[in-house]
Amino acid sequence: MIGAFYQPIAVEIDTDVLTSLPDREISAGLAEVVKYGLIMDDDFFKWCEDNAHGLRTRDPALLTQAIRRSCEFKAEVVSQDEREGGLRAILNLGHTFGHAIEAGMGYGQWLHGEAVGCGMVLAAALSEKVCDLPSASVTRVKNVVQAIGCPTTAPALDGFEQWMTLMRGDKKTQAGEIKFVLMPKIGQAIVRSAPADAVQAVLKAHCDITDTKAA
Repeated sequence: MIGAFYQPIAVEIDTDVLTSLPDREISAGLAEVVKYGLIMDDDFFKWCEDNAHGLRTRDPALLTQAIRRSCEFKAEVVSQDEREGGLRAILNLGHTFGHAIEAGMGYGQWLHGEAVGCGMVLAAALSEKVCDLPSASVTRVKNVVQAIGCPTTAPALDGFEQWMTLMRGDKKTQAGEIKFVLMPKIGQAIVRSAPADAVQAVLKAHCDITDTKAA
């Protein structure tokens, strides 16, 4: 009976508010926009690449399109997984690494979107190792994250062990096994674990990790 009373919900967004935000906030928000292309639609990701400068400089038409498509993508995922049974986890691309950055640096040092943007670069690099994502695609992810103004090099924190400890606190962790949102190709996402040595190699390549001990 509950379904009989369901009514679509309209979302009203005032894009003029974006003109009042600092540049860092805009860049951080755009990371979440790019995420939808990476996990769901390679054409939208290409659109983000082509329009990164206009989005960063707040072109009203581009921002309206970016927000509209992001809302549509999220609604599509949530409608298929209202109770967070599985699919919805793909919305957390970059968040396993990103949450570790936020917690390790101290909340507020990095904006959430900045940490997610950097986390998407790390996730792409890990996808190359365990999902055969082409190296050219990894480069594309890094370039677009840089183009929107987010960091692409992660902080060292206190080494590999701290990274692993913080990532084990992610909500996708199951029985102590860290789960990552990874990409076999741009526009497609899966949730899976990854060997510790592959994670370590990615961290060494993308931040100043000097602790060589595997978890």
